[in-house]
Amino acid sequence: MRVFDFKSFYSIYKEALIDDNQTTAVASLFAPILSLRFFPANIKDKEDNTPLVIDSRKASEWAVDPKRSVRGDVAKFAQTAKAEGSIISHFENVIVPNELDDNELDQMIENMLDYAIDSQLNKTQKDKLSELVENQEPGEFLARSFIFSLSPNKGKKAKVKTEESSRAVEEFHGIVLDKRKKPQAVVPEKVDEVEAQLEYVKALLGVYEEATGDEYISPDDVKDTVYEEHFHQQRKSYYQAEAIHRAVRDSETEDDEDFEVLKDEINDGIYYVSHRKYPRGIDKADAVLEKAGDLPISHNTDKNMLGWVGPCEKQGVCHMLVNDRKLSWIEGNSDEK
Repeated sequence: MRVFDFKSFYSIYKEALIDDNQTTAVASLFAPILSLRFFPANIKDKEDNTPLVIDSRKASEWAVDPKRSVRGDVAKFAQTAKAEGSIISHFENVIVPNELDDNELDQMIENMLDYAIDSQLNKTQKDKLSELVENQEPGEFLARSFIFSLSPNKGKKAKVKTEESSRAVEEFHGIVLDKRKKPQAVVPEKVDEVEAQLEYVKALLGVYEEATGDEYISPDDVKDTVYEEHFHQQRKSYYQAEAIHRAVRDSETEDDEDFEVLKDEINDGIYYVSHRKYPRGIDKADAVLEKAGDLPISHNTDKNMLGWVGPCEKQGVCHMLVNDRKLSWIEGNSDEK
């Protein structure tokens, strides 16, 4: 089975480059990550402890050298919600319109999808890429492909076959994981530019505007209104879900696919409530979020989430589904079926 990593991504991606200068191309790919003002200050060049930049040597190591790979701390940061939004915006507004040849773009995307489908990526990732190609969204397709390539899923760990090792795994879950403290998210006081562009924020502003008849152009417009507390609660649940997502993904026993299973369970659980007719988007949002908070999750998923998923996290997952365009509060604003 093929491995869809950054080297394989770049080998296909470069087919459509207008300027095939490797250093310039790789630097542009990582620009939305390294240039973010909240990029971790402790991630620096290991040789001279200066801010990390993409030079010709690093571009060659990451994109070509079979013995080297993208730094783990950089790849890990690229998986965060804020970095993800910045990456998608960069591909949509900079890379696709300015750096890729229109005549080569479609063929390159077709080749990228074919390679990804025949790789170790999980079913959720493959389905997402296929959906983006079908919906003709080249920017987000390439952005998601880039993000997936930075943290290649090596596949599920082999199932424990012996009774003895099975007991050891259960003991680990029962004794070690149960003692881990549940992560608590810190919600930034101010919504920055990256978060403001996330679908869940724009969707909430849309329902507030529909409900009041007032303009809600930016998150600042929510301040000192009847929906200020409501908006704060939604941000809290979103950040809490992201905190659990990161903690589970970074644990030694699980991988990112487990969280996708949780999202699927929540999406299935809210299906009938989310597909009813509502007089206003705010009514739908409140009904769906209330339902999500009360949903039970399967025993296996609860164990994989380390027992950390409560009502707040389930409601936060709904906002993740809005980001994924699988859920909307106002009819016609998503791809939900």
